[in-house]
Amino acid sequence: MMQWIRWQGLLAFLLVVGVLAGIWFLVIDGVIERAIEQTGTKLVGARVDLEAADLSLFPLGLTLTGLHVTNPDSPMTNAVQAQRISFLVDPGPLLRRKVIIENMAVEGVQFNRPRATSGAVKTKEAGPGTDEATAPALPFTLPPVSVPSVQEILQKEELQSLKRIEALRQEIQTEQETWKKRLADLPNQAKLTEYQARVEKLKSAGQGGLGGILGGANEVVAIQKDVQADLQQIQTAKADLEQRIAGLRRDLEAVAKAPAEDLQRLKAKYAFTSEGLSNLSGTLLQGPLREWIQTGLHWYRKVGPLVERQAARMSEQKAARVVKPLRGKGVDVRFPERAPLPNFLIRNTRVLVEIPSGTFTGTITNITPEQPVLGTPLTFAFDGENLKGLRSAKVSGELNRVDPASSRDSLRLAVREYRVKDLSLSSNADWPLALKNASADVDLDAKLAGEAMDAMVAADLRSVTLTSEGQKDPGPVGKALKAALADIKQTRVKATITGTTKDYQLQLTSDLDRVLKNAVGKQVQSQLAGLERDLRGAIAKQVDKPLADLKASLSGLGGLDNELTARTGQLRNLLTSLPKAQGGLKLPF
Repeated sequence: MMQWIRWQGLLAFLLVVGVLAGIWFLVIDGVIERAIEQTGTKLVGARVDLEAADLSLFPLGLTLTGLHVTNPDSPMTNAVQAQRISFLVDPGPLLRRKVIIENMAVEGVQFNRPRATSGAVKTKEAGPGTDEATAPALPFTLPPVSVPSVQEILQKEELQSLKRIEALRQEIQTEQETWKKRLADLPNQAKLTEYQARVEKLKSAGQGGLGGILGGANEVVAIQKDVQADLQQIQTAKADLEQRIAGLRRDLEAVAKAPAEDLQRLKAKYAFTSEGLSNLSGTLLQGPLREWIQTGLHWYRKVGPLVERQAARMSEQKAARVVKPLRGKGVDVRFPERAPLPNFLIRNTRVLVEIPSGTFTGTITNITPEQPVLGTPLTFAFDGENLKGLRSAKVSGELNRVDPASSRDSLRLAVREYRVKDLSLSSNADWPLALKNASADVDLDAKLAGEAMDAMVAADLRSVTLTSEGQKDPGPVGKALKAALADIKQTRVKATITGTTKDYQLQLTSDLDRVLKNAVGKQVQSQLAGLERDLRGAIAKQVDKPLADLKASLSGLGGLDNELTARTGQLRNLLTSLPKAQGGLKLPF
């Protein structure tokens, strides 16, 4: 009988398979562990450590224990660490080289935990450019405590009234020179003397008989025409001059008000008015808020590339040259799919985050670097209740790269009854200020479209305790501020952030401003009692003489007008004195 099974060969095959399987189970976990560490380190730019990896075949899944990701900006700190990560892989898509994970559990997530050893790795030196937002907080300083003297103010400031007087003086001088030249071209005393000589000659000719009479009549008509033409020329010039003088007088009236405008401008600048504290609360609070904004933008830039890989790849594919594949090498072709799937996808991730206040639970959906293929953005939602130091907190949002050319991201935050303790608002040695205690409700709504950013933060603070200890002699303003701040028990703060992630503008408003204005304004009124009187006198001392000279120079133009008036009268008198022919022959000689 033929033997169908060679038992020796079967035993050898089973022995080889067993040895390979044993090696697999002994080695594969370490291979996966090292692959995760190496790939993660390359992506993050700092060490990624993994305590253990456990691969299971039935069902196909992986459990990771003790994942530590170093903060590349602080090598002795873990940016994030997770106690346990577990998930099952859908085996069907693996045949198409797609890793699809329906559910993942991430437990024991912590942030900013210290490391025992440095996690720095050798990297290329960064270039001079940076993508970090450059919006430093303005240092907080108290408004002026004392009012400077009038002499100090006028040494620093240029009076606008003097500049306007000088400008108008030059304009009047130019007009005077122009009109003196024009008057020289108009009929003058010499022309009048010429006319009088012609009249005298006409009278002499009138005694010469009939011929003299007829010639005299023609000469009268000629003289009348010449005088009337000159009179019209002078009257036109006189009307132009009077119109120009009227305009200069209006300018002079405006310039005469300039000293009062200088007074109000200098008072507003150097006197302690309500504008001096127009945004003091914004200056106080912007320092901490800018630090939080820049920290958030820093990590936003770290996370962004993880969901943008497909966009970069699509751009590279558009720019790449089409090269005919070598014979036998083949080419990857992605055929249309009824329900297209990316090469890597985690549909649902359940996360437990441990913070000093307690535990946050949340979900993250659709983690993939190929959102355009999936057609759905990454979304997240976390919340915590009855935590230490706050009653509740909710965070939600999305990272949308479905259209690679137009990213749209959003973040919403709602925190209730967060207990603030020892928050430094100003480290200025002259005015150290801290929010000792407060209970805060905070709402944040932020949207980013590409690099454009539009965000609003609103905070209601109750049970407020503000302290200012250790400052030097604060003076009257500092004492007034300290007393006013000690009386504040609640307030509301609103901030708007607009611009781009690299160059943003922060605008803060608060009802603290009204309280601080009232408190400080009362304290400094005594210092300002005589400022307006002294400043008005000092400005008048500098302005009065140039203003009087300006009026005198304008009077010079009036003198030219008088000259034109005199010439007009003389020509009219001459016309009146001319004989008039009546009946064609009669002359008044």
